[in-house]
Amino acid sequence: PAYVPSLGDAARVVDVSANAIAALDDACFASLVKAHKLNASFNRLRSLPSSLCAMRALRTLRLEGNKLRELPREIGSLAKLTELVVSDNELTRVPASVRRL
Repeated sequence: PAYVPSLGDAARVVDVSANAIAALDDACFASLVKAHKLNASFNRLRSLPSSLCAMRALRTLRLEGNKLRELPREIGSLAKLTELVVSDNELTRVPASVRRL
């Protein structure tokens, strides 16, 4: 999108599920440093920006029902992540860094 509204750094739960979103811009995650839950399931996402991995407080990441072919290599740096749901995608492999979670 040409315009991405800022959610501010106060957002804790972000739910953009079931919105037919095809892409997320790096700018989407710039201010979400305190968010602990992101639900982007049931969209049309094919990839994720690596800036997603800057969301250090993230504990839950729901991405099921998209068209993801891969996950960012840096996803293993999300040390607080306890729930990662990526079912019903087009993943062919999962980054080795996921083992660190």
